[in-house]
Amino acid sequence: MKIKQNVSILHNNVTNCTFIASELDEKVQTGTRENDSHIEWMGDLDIPLTYTDVKNSVNCITDAMKNDEQYYIAWQANIAMSFKDEMSRNGYEIDEKIHLIANDAAKNFLNILIKQ
Repeated sequence: MKIKQNVSILHNNVTNCTFIASELDEKVQTGTRENDSHIEWMGDLDIPLTYTDVKNSVNCITDAMKNDEQYYIAWQANIAMSFKDEMSRNGYEIDEKIHLIANDAAKNFLNILIKQ
């Protein structure tokens, strides 16, 4: 499995920024690799991502949530707000009950996640 594949590493010599770009993004940035002097092609990028990498990343996040209450609350708030935003986009009025349900659902999800 790959997290990033078929992307190029480019460097903009004017802004001194290095960035990654898909083939389409690269064409937008440079026209072609050969004809734009301020964009330099640095190479191709393929980052393999194994099950162990994902597991370690999730463990890092969940350990941080277990040990840092403010980090947990930030995740909870973002999940709850996503739920409330979606309810609002679908025409539901957001009242105190919806606010409490969204926060309870977010806490429930996070508590299940960090027990794993």
